[in-house]
Amino acid sequence: MLLAPPAGRQAHAQEVPDGVRLDLGRFGPGNVAREGSWTGLRLEVADQGLSPQREIILRVRVPDPDGDETDYDRVVTSNAGVVQSFWLYFPVPTGGAGVDSLEVFAYEAEESDADARFGFRAGRVLGRSTMSLSRAIPASSGVIGVVGSARLGLDDYGPSGNITSHLPLGHEVSRLASGLEVSDIPDRWQGLAGVDVLCWTSTRAGADPGQLTTDKARAIRDWIERGGHFVVVLPSVGQEWFSTVGNPLASLMPAIKPPQTVEGVDLGAYRALLTSDREARLPTNGVVRFFERADGAGTGEAMPILNDPEGRCIVMRRLVGCGAVTLVGIDLSLSGLRAGGLPDADVFWHRVLGRRGQLLTPDEAAQKGIVQFATRLASRTPIQLDIDLESQIAMRGTAAMGVALGFVVFLLYWLTAGPVGYMLLGRAGLKRHAWTAFVGSVAAFTVVSWVAATASRPHRASIRHITLLHGVHGQSTQRARSWMAILTPFYGQAQVDVGAEDTGAGSNLVAPLRTSAASLSLGGFPDNRSYRVESRQPDQMVFPARSTVKELMVDWAGTGGWSLPHPVGQPGDLEEPRLRATGAEEFTAEGTRVDYEIEGELIHNLPGPLEDVLVLVNTGQVTVVEGAQLGANLSANVLAYELPDPWRPGTRLSMPEVTRRGATQGGRRRQLASAYLESLLASENPGPAGGIRPDPRRLSERLKALALFPQLGPPTFNDGPGVRDKLARRDRTHGFDVGMWFTQPSVMVLGLVNQTGRDAAGVVPVRLDGESVPAEGTTLVMWVYPLDPSPPEVRRAGSSE
Repeated sequence: MLLAPPAGRQAHAQEVPDGVRLDLGRFGPGNVAREGSWTGLRLEVADQGLSPQREIILRVRVPDPDGDETDYDRVVTSNAGVVQSFWLYFPVPTGGAGVDSLEVFAYEAEESDADARFGFRAGRVLGRSTMSLSRAIPASSGVIGVVGSARLGLDDYGPSGNITSHLPLGHEVSRLASGLEVSDIPDRWQGLAGVDVLCWTSTRAGADPGQLTTDKARAIRDWIERGGHFVVVLPSVGQEWFSTVGNPLASLMPAIKPPQTVEGVDLGAYRALLTSDREARLPTNGVVRFFERADGAGTGEAMPILNDPEGRCIVMRRLVGCGAVTLVGIDLSLSGLRAGGLPDADVFWHRVLGRRGQLLTPDEAAQKGIVQFATRLASRTPIQLDIDLESQIAMRGTAAMGVALGFVVFLLYWLTAGPVGYMLLGRAGLKRHAWTAFVGSVAAFTVVSWVAATASRPHRASIRHITLLHGVHGQSTQRARSWMAILTPFYGQAQVDVGAEDTGAGSNLVAPLRTSAASLSLGGFPDNRSYRVESRQPDQMVFPARSTVKELMVDWAGTGGWSLPHPVGQPGDLEEPRLRATGAEEFTAEGTRVDYEIEGELIHNLPGPLEDVLVLVNTGQVTVVEGAQLGANLSANVLAYELPDPWRPGTRLSMPEVTRRGATQGGRRRQLASAYLESLLASENPGPAGGIRPDPRRLSERLKALALFPQLGPPTFNDGPGVRDKLARRDRTHGFDVGMWFTQPSVMVLGLVNQTGRDAAGVVPVRLDGESVPAEGTTLVMWVYPLDPSPPEVRRAGSSE
């Protein structure tokens, strides 16, 4: 464990006449940083040197699970007498890593050719500070960022009462990083990697998007392309978001005509979209903007999500890579809404963000009779869905073979040099030569041990991994998060590169996995060393190699991924092949009723069969009814289809056959998505200490549960504890889910690709010392096809169906 240094080391600049004063600013956006995720630390640097300018190295030192030290460096130019702000990026150690603080340094930069990536090496220490990790939030929490002072009703997703670790009637709690300003936005996307949703509510001083620098705007764009959800709540005053002059994010906005603005709107007409409380007072001076798709807008550039009761679009979305930008036309920051804690998140935000479940306090749940005792809500049985990722990639076979071989050699040596050898000498009458025989046995088995160890030692590098791969049809960017064990069969230094030339969405990320085999069993290696990582572009790592396994976590995005599923037409078709949702009362050209949900065919060219395939069809959100509550129900009409056989590369998948209505046919299993989601948690069995012991045979189901995490079934309390009240948790897969796609019509395909052998190659392009490495493992493919938009109908109280 790192201990806080003595007080004299806190301000090292006072000990060095020409030193640097380091003041710790923001630890994550809004001072919200999550354990186990990448984040940014904003340093306020005051150079007290005599030179007007000089190069310095800023460094955050993070202990490596193997006992080494990872130095996350950034080389900057400081100006004497001027306070400057710089961001440093690094993965936050977890609570169980035995680290409660990190040291931050400023070094004099000395030119060096030894590391071309930096061009400088660390000289004398100019400044030092210590950062406590006590402010980091638990790894199981989500994060929602809000630029501006309004909270928009998003507090409903946060801690409730004395329950801070989870939602009383749901699963993951989301911490709100509110009150953000432009200065809180990092200049690299990894500073936003721990943020699931970023809402922008104001354009006033400090929150004007026009104040974004090029680097900050690029960081937001890269974060969105890598799966981030950027939500712009248009304020009552100002059109900055639609101005291409001075707003570097204007090109990300949905492709719409100039919005129609209506002032003095009685928001009582929008009650069904804002609250389930029929008596809640709503502002009568609202400002609402209506959106209309621009002529010539491309697929995915303008997709209506929610309409008002008159059928005019008030929530519009644009797809950007694997993420999205969503425009909200109602000013939700009005004081009249804020005073009542509105909008209700489970009424409005569930339908925008893609979440599920009742957002009640423990007391409210007890009053409504959902649970008899509020204390029952705090003692639910946890299921850590991603707890066994390390065990899935562990290379136990190599180590076990070495241990077994060592045991056999020792046993033979002991028998030969001991009782068996002595017995044979006695029978031959040569006991007087026992010492000579013993020395000979030692020499012989020394040679045997050396030869056996050399022969059994791996001579080729290899990778074992578990990877989540996400792609959206019509978008060129794919993204992946991979947990991998890399066997480096040599000593010295090893360099890992992660596809730097293949990415179009900012730097890829590579970092040591927080619990490696060495850290668990040995507490680290005795020959501890440090190694440097470029904080702002950490797609390369040069680490100590000890002819053993290095476990890493990698975030990758690029345009050169796998050939994911895509629609395919018939020979001679002139139109571009596509999928299409059919209507309930639709008829064929022959006059027969259409009996399937989706029309079209799919094909893929993945490197192996897609196994355990799940097809989800979202035909649109359910009707919005004033005063009605979703409760535990889904906000969308979604059907789930499990395919009985693997889907092989180059094989056409007929969607009419897969999504046929009526009884199950041909081994295909059809069910409501809500029933499938409930089954994902119900099948886990209780383990020791009241937790859940992962079943390796159910890895496929757990990976799918992680992909569908925001929509997992909420608890019920009719049965005993641990039966239907389980609490799902995730620590390492935040942001890697398809929850948002429950807000608009779509087809979602989930399945596994398993690869083995020397020709196996994962989707993440990892190179060891410049060479490609065989990568065996499992990849969960998450592919989404956006169907034509179909916002739900909004019914006022008393209206007829």
